[in-house]
Amino acid sequence: MLKPGGRAAIRLFARPKQTEPLEAIKADALAGRIKALAEIVLRTALSLPAAAPDYGLKMSTVLDGINEMFGDRTELMAAGGWQPGSFAFIDLYKGSDTICCWLSEDIHVAEASRYFDDVRLVASGDYPVAERCPVLVVSSPRI
Repeated sequence: MLKPGGRAAIRLFARPKQTEPLEAIKADALAGRIKALAEIVLRTALSLPAAAPDYGLKMSTVLDGINEMFGDRTELMAAGGWQPGSFAFIDLYKGSDTICCWLSEDIHVAEASRYFDDVRLVASGDYPVAERCPVLVVSSPRI
């Protein structure tokens, strides 16, 4: 519930209008252009097909996509300077039923606009993948 005149800000993880091929993620990683494993995870999740209406995707499917790109992680670890234990957070998803929903910006805005008169997206910074993580700012709730 917002107080009169209040605003809410929610960081999104938004599916891009045009998904990138997994080969592009792999090329960036092996060229040393990806500095955080979380970027590989997010870019992979947002590139894999997910069906409407909720665009849900099992995180085990994301892990499968990463393993498909980097079956032998030795080359990836060398390119990013990562240690084998660095992958523990994503390896937890092996066989997991955890589902994340990856909606587009347009869907987030349309849904928020059903309940708020003032809805906007604001850039969240200049870190890697920031363009996929805008902040949804809402105010003026419809009563």
